[in-house]
Amino acid sequence: HVPNIKEKFPGQKIVVYDIGLEPEQVQYIKSKPEFYVYEYFDFNDYPPHVQVLKNYAWKTLIWAEALPKYGAILWFDTSIYFTKNANEAIKRHIIEKDTCWIFFIKAAAHDIASFTHPKLWGYFPSNFTKYNTPDDSYMKMAGAVIIYDTDKCRYNILKWAILCALTEDCI
Repeated sequence: HVPNIKEKFPGQKIVVYDIGLEPEQVQYIKSKPEFYVYEYFDFNDYPPHVQVLKNYAWKTLIWAEALPKYGAILWFDTSIYFTKNANEAIKRHIIEKDTCWIFFIKAAAHDIASFTHPKLWGYFPSNFTKYNTPDDSYMKMAGAVIIYDTDKCRYNILKWAILCALTEDCI
């Protein structure tokens, strides 16, 4: 993906969070400071369940660590290839709508409530019946996100996501 990123985001560095890289991989990333910024995610700073990679608690916590440091992040799964840079999406979906968050990909073929563990709703200030209807309640499959470090984002979105990530029964 590196050539694709260099083409679509010229001059930008790629921040690589180490959640289990081999020493040779770390050495490679550190040997190319013109392209990469190496960050180590210290699982010891968090509850033991965060080490279970399949629950993705680490992902939200990396966002929480990265946002104050970098001001904004573009996070994407390795399945994502960019066809253009994100400037137009940022203008249309973040600036014009006055939000701090945008995700890419598509809606899933099911609603949110049916595919969310019932206990999860107890951790968020939300009305789960709103997400049980077939109109706007389809779950979104987010293969990529852009997040800006704003008060709105910190206190209305990330606060709840971080609390969930730190609570084993929630995540």
